[in-house]
Formats: sequence, C-alpha cells, structure tokens
Amino acid sequence: MKIAGLILAAGLSSRFGENKLLKFIGNLTIIEKTVLSIAPLAEKVYVVTGNDSERIIDVLRNYSTVEFIFNAEYRLGMFSSIQAGLNRLQDYEKIMLTPGDIPFVKTETIKKLIDIEGHFIVPQYQGRNGHPVIISQESVSEILAASATNLKSVRNSLGFKSIVVDDEAILKDIDTQSDFVELTRME
Repeated sequence: MKIAGLILAAGLSSRFGENKLLKFIGNLTIIEKTVLSIAPLAEKVYVVTGNDSERIIDVLRNYSTVEFIFNAEYRLGMFSSIQAGLNRLQDYEKIMLTPGDIPFVKTETIKKLIDIEGHFIVPQYQGRNGHPVIISQESVSEILAASATNLKSVRNSLGFKSIVVDDEAILKDIDTQSDFVELTRME
C-alpha cells in the first residue's frame, strides 16, 4: 500500500510570536520531531511550506524522505495548505495528515490508524478528536473540490470513523508559549 505523510508547516504562528516549528525540544526542532513521528510509516513525507519556507526547508534538507510543497496562498489558512498538499498526492492510497506542531504522536498509534479501513480516520483520546488523520484517496477529490474553509466541515460532510487511541499526544499542539512549555514536559 502506498502511504504518504502530509505535514502542514506553512502557518504564521501568530499566537506564538515566532515560528514555533523551528523551536527546539532537546536537540531537534518541533518540525523535525513531527517528521520523524510519521516517516517510518510513509513512502514519502511531504511538507507544505509558506511562511518561513526557506528556514523550514533548511532544517529538513537532510531528510531523504522529505519533499516540499509551497503554498503561495498560505495566508488564507490551513485548509489552503491541505488542498495544496493533497493536490500533489494523487498517487497514494492513504495519506497521514497532521499539522507540523504535533510532534509526539507514537508511531504505533499512527500504525493503528492506518490499519483501519475507511475513507477518513480520526484518532480520539478521552472523547476529543486529534491528529494525524488518515485520508483515503477516495476522499481526496472531494476535499480538493470543497468550498469549505476548514477540514472539519469537509470531514463532517463526508463522514468519518473515530478510533479511540491511548495516546494523549494526538491532542498536543502548540499555539502559545505556555503550550510549548507544557509540551517540552512530554519528551
């Protein structure tokens, strides 16, 4: 089965005050940790860039399985990056989609999600949905054609399966400096 990773790394990090994906946790940046969490299960990992594109590319340059997709419309929000990425991934049966600021999801959690049959698979921890989501190729054209402004509304219209996982990290993203401090405790 051909599986790709799709990491969204184009955002402005406006609530954080600087590019959060370039912050270090230990000896790796947040974006590197996110790449490493999904790379073992992907044929290729595609990183959608926009804001700070050159710096993101520079940090990930030596990862042989990583390719970059530039979203010129990144200021329109995350959904534009999702569509830019999916537009290039027509050859994969399943796509692991995650924001770049969710670095600690366990590989076994992602494998569990990939092994589930369905068009749209969402991990759930203690009743809350998280990332990464697994999207089948059958759903890609519908997402690309959507006039929605966010993936959640498309997901809800397509229907999805929530899969309960024992991995709190699916909920741990970074929006603020205090989120970052809390996340560093997870390492």
